[in-house]
Amino acid sequence: PQQGIWGNLYTLPFFQSPESISFESAMKTLNGTFPNLNTWKLETPEPIIHLLTHRRMHVYIFSNLLDVMPQNAYKFGSWISKREAKNLGFPRVFEKFLTHTGHL
Repeated sequence: PQQGIWGNLYTLPFFQSPESISFESAMKTLNGTFPNLNTWKLETPEPIIHLLTHRRMHVYIFSNLLDVMPQNAYKFGSWISKREAKNLGFPRVFEKFLTHTGHL
């Protein structure tokens, strides 16, 4: 995003809520934001606590395996390789997750 807490950083598709929400509510939001993607998997059963100087964020990461990735790229902007991803500036919480899971 160009502005906001992660301005000028490369991010995974995300949504945020000012309040804690239930898993069911998160699924409803994900399905509304990304229609026809109904195979969401919760990657982090417990939230990742991400501390900033002015915020305490509880981050849950979901994944979705897309049947035809190139045809679905328009939903997320663009696809990048692992090698390309290593050279991008990710928010620290995403970078830690991607590195820990072997995606970076």
